[in-house]
Amino acid sequence: SVVLLTTPGYSQMKFNLLNYGISGSSEVWRPGVLCVFINLALFATASRLSLINYLPNFYLGGLLVYAGLGFVDQHILKSYMLLQRSEYLIVLLIVFTNIAVGLLFAVALGIGLAFVQFLLMYASTPVVRKEQNGLGTLSRIVHTYQDVQILNHVGNDVVCVIHLSGYLFFGSVSKLMNHAQRILDERVTKLRDSGDPRKRVKSLKFLLLHLDGVDGIDATAVATLAELAEMCAEMAVHLIFCGLSPSPDLEGPE
Repeated sequence: SVVLLTTPGYSQMKFNLLNYGISGSSEVWRPGVLCVFINLALFATASRLSLINYLPNFYLGGLLVYAGLGFVDQHILKSYMLLQRSEYLIVLLIVFTNIAVGLLFAVALGIGLAFVQFLLMYASTPVVRKEQNGLGTLSRIVHTYQDVQILNHVGNDVVCVIHLSGYLFFGSVSKLMNHAQRILDERVTKLRDSGDPRKRVKSLKFLLLHLDGVDGIDATAVATLAELAEMCAEMAVHLIFCGLSPSPDLEGPE
């Protein structure tokens, strides 16, 4: 590609990365041209004289060090200011594991540590963004005057809206389950077991999960939400999911 005056490139990704590590740019053509002439010289003299055997070892080692310094500078030195400390520690562990053990084990270690970091990060993120009663949540539906009066009278008691955010998986959905159980215990079980008819009327009737801030959900979280739905059904509480985006796979034909 260099001979034809096109963008310098190689048949293998590692050589493209090596070119970038040496020159610091993917558009510089000089390393590719130099590589062409060196390869032509070695090929032309291979049958009579092997020129590479006459190159000093320190020269070949210096080339290797010079080519690798670009990777060290970009991925170890400069990444210190760009990555979090935990992420930077993973990078160092991958590098030293590659040196001490091997590349395959270093890749496996990096994937495992990145997965653990993902779990810890999302597990520490609060999945419940906020909790509101019926009067604190605006509706986009136009209600009748009678419905508005009923909502104003008992909206704070019979309706609870939980706004969720982040990614729902087995590490974060447990917090939602504990939060919902606390609401059901305080606003359903205790009021119904009090024996006071006025308190029983004000027990929770509708539990809304607002999912507009949720990035995604896995199968474990779906199973946990199904358990929550069964729990609400046993307590005669309507569990309603809102703020969902339509899935293209579930849409019918146009």
